[in-house]
Amino acid sequence: MTRISSLSVSAFSILIALFISAQALIILPASAHAHTLAVEGEVGATLHIDPADEPVAGSPSTIYLDFKNSKREFDPSEYAFVLSIGQNGSPIASTTLFGNGETGATASYTYTFAQPGDYVIRIVGTPKDGDEPTTLTFDTHVSSAVPTQKNGLFAFLGVHGGHALIILLLIAILVIVVGYEKWKEYRIKRGD
Repeated sequence: MTRISSLSVSAFSILIALFISAQALIILPASAHAHTLAVEGEVGATLHIDPADEPVAGSPSTIYLDFKNSKREFDPSEYAFVLSIGQNGSPIASTTLFGNGETGATASYTYTFAQPGDYVIRIVGTPKDGDEPTTLTFDTHVSSAVPTQKNGLFAFLGVHGGHALIILLLIAILVIVVGYEKWKEYRIKRGD
């Protein structure tokens, strides 16, 4: 009986190690664009694009920018900010940020990218005290396909394709190991 228990503990330990390894794969960033930071001089901003940092051509995307300065605070009234979007070196859209008397350090702009491809999002902040402007540049890729809706347990858990396969594989290994251990225990009880 002690032999079975030690085998069960060893098998369980291996499964835990595999599970932790799979978890490390699952938490890797799915997108290279997620929450990109750009800094120039004393001003920086973090960019996030909804939906899921993966803009899709023909669908509205909201660009969020969270600004900070070297003092970890930010007053938008000290700057005039212009956001521009360009593709292949040509500007295709621009807007003024914080132009409606907003307070706080977060600005947003909703834009529909017409075509898939690589785009540059550029923010030029001109200090109202006459100092040199600050330019923040973000590269982003716009896909042509609408992300597929995920249903079921793995969607609920936020698990994507290959990760779901890893989890299913780990569950299968667990079932095999437990089944084998139970079979051995049954044989010992029978006296085989």
